[in-house]
Amino acid sequence: MEKRIFGFDIIRSLAILLVMTGHVLGYIYEGEYSFFISFFSGLFGVELFFVLSGVLIGKLLIEVFETNNIRQNVKNFIIRRWLRTLPLYFIMLFVYWFGNKYFDSVKNADVALWKYFLFIQNFFHVQPTFFGVSWSLSIEEWFYILFPFTLFLIKKIKQNLSTKRIFAVGVFIFLPGFLLMRMIAFSHYNFNFYEGVRKVAFLRLDAIAVGILMSIAFYFYEKKVLLSRYILLGLGIVFNNEQSVYYYQKSLF
Repeated sequence: MEKRIFGFDIIRSLAILLVMTGHVLGYIYEGEYSFFISFFSGLFGVELFFVLSGVLIGKLLIEVFETNNIRQNVKNFIIRRWLRTLPLYFIMLFVYWFGNKYFDSVKNADVALWKYFLFIQNFFHVQPTFFGVSWSLSIEEWFYILFPFTLFLIKKIKQNLSTKRIFAVGVFIFLPGFLLMRMIAFSHYNFNFYEGVRKVAFLRLDAIAVGILMSIAFYFYEKKVLLSRYILLGLGIVFNNEQSVYYYQKSLF
């Protein structure tokens, strides 16, 4: 049985509390102050989930690519991810569909249910209000497929690359690549951030890649990371604060 990491449980608990706070405040209170708190709670909570997810699956994927039978182990990795997420997702999708059909059919009368089975309800565009909370899972599911596939292609093209370099190239493709696409979309389309670009799957795949980068650092450079942990923590807090203020300002327009 895999040993639990207490720090990850703390981060996961904090993320849950932040998301719950954001949703509760959004429903109960009105006004700019409550929106400000709700905005930062929801933003930080979901981003923490994305990064933590990247850290956890990054370690698993690194171990997969350290084995000899990479193709089969990548398939097993994706199947295990699906078994952990899809059953409950489809149950809740049915619950939402049933409620929409029999209790609120006018609001989401034109919903394309088939898109939710393929996780493309928010792949290139803002997700409809139907089953709105599924937007983040869509991002994760596509990352589970596209990132290992990218790593596998890199391995095929350059077979003598070490696992560390394969992951470094993969993260380099995802981080600046999807960040650039998000910046282009943000400047050319009528998107706000909080309910727009933030929830479009194809523009957010770099969010989980940040966690993969951290996983690479912990796996291959654990001693150096631990020696610099306070500096890294400070840089992370400063960067997140600057980003959040920017996104908050963008969300007002």
